[in-house]
Amino acid sequence: MKKPYSDVQLWPYRTEDGESLAALFYDTVHHINAGDYTWEQLDAWATGRVDLEEWDRRFLRHNSVVAWLAGSR
Repeated sequence: MKKPYSDVQLWPYRTEDGESLAALFYDTVHHINAGDYTWEQLDAWATGRVDLEEWDRRFLRHNSVVAWLAGSR
């Protein structure tokens, strides 16, 4: 029997994960939340322009973990 979540890979955040996480954030805001907010609100929340160096510093300051569904890269 397959274990639940056995296709999920976990690892500590790495600098090279930043771009993928920024894209995930933008896509989540603009797709998942699109039915609840106006485009103006979505664009204010997630502009698509992220300071990757600042995000990197923030993720590295904390115990950040990345979860990825195997085969989805």
